[in-house]
Amino acid sequence: MTAEIDLADIAEEDVEIVAEHEDGSVTIAITPDQQLKLQYEMKEELESGIEELLEEEALDSVTDVTYNYELTTFHMQVDPSLYTGLEVFYGAAFYIYGNMYQAISGIPQEEISTEVHIVDQETGEVAVEE
Repeated sequence: MTAEIDLADIAEEDVEIVAEHEDGSVTIAITPDQQLKLQYEMKEELESGIEELLEEEALDSVTDVTYNYELTTFHMQVDPSLYTGLEVFYGAAFYIYGNMYQAISGIPQEEISTEVHIVDQETGEVAVEE
């Protein structure tokens, strides 16, 4: 399934370059200000999502989530006595944020890398590394 994109609408959004490729993909070059705005918005959404995750009663095992500035590494701290293994699925969202953030930051596709570690809150050791 491909999304129909009206290139005229995209061009009105103040992008510098819009290119449509033979395979149907579209490349859009954004200004540095737009890049910073997108990065800021992504981090705000991430923080909001982390707050919701930590407030989720069904996930009492997750006690904290931290990440580095570049969103390449996430640590999801868990209470080992409440850990069920399902926490790994919630960690998948961090891969999405990390990969998208790096792409917006201009990291070449082949260099994008995101790691999610589930860390035992008692020992500080990585319990599960994805």
